[in-house]
Amino acid sequence: MHPLLRSLGSKPRKGDVVPCAICGKEFYRPPAYVAQGRKYCSPRCHGVAQRKPPVIKTCPQCGTEMRLRPSYGAKTYCSRACETIGRVKRPTGRMHNGKPVRLNEKGYVLIWEPEHPNRAYGGWQWEHRFVVEQALGRYLSSEEQVDHINAQKADNRLSNLQVLDARTHSMKTSAENLGALKALRARLAEYERRFGPLEE
Repeated sequence: MHPLLRSLGSKPRKGDVVPCAICGKEFYRPPAYVAQGRKYCSPRCHGVAQRKPPVIKTCPQCGTEMRLRPSYGAKTYCSRACETIGRVKRPTGRMHNGKPVRLNEKGYVLIWEPEHPNRAYGGWQWEHRFVVEQALGRYLSSEEQVDHINAQKADNRLSNLQVLDARTHSMKTSAENLGALKALRARLAEYERRFGPLEE
């Protein structure tokens, strides 16, 4: 006879002994519990059995697998650091000082330089100005502007950058815009010559 079925008196217990469905520990079930079909040795194991299965997700930033409580099932990132990186708009795929290098709405490259005295957007700094400053060994003044020689705003190679005063920079930019407009008009004229005028 199983030890748990022995009573203090001469009569054996009328219930049965079964393993707990959660922890595996054997426990005695009185006849009433047998009729109820109880499967757990304690309220704690019963509570574990009532929990919903965890939500399995993968962090889109670092690839870490997350086992989340159902109440946290809407969580996307595994950590605050991954969330910060993942929410950066227009990332370039490069990192600088622990944060993604990104583009602003005009196409200029911004890097994280929170200690820079002339930083823009809180802790962000224009990469083209930063590259020139590193080459010169000093900070640029507000009167000094950095021009992209090939007019490509994201091309921040030192060989593509030059320091100009505001007036010269403005004149160069205007000339480039006028040249681009003339080139566009020439392409349009060639198109209409070959295929006829555009419909209004």
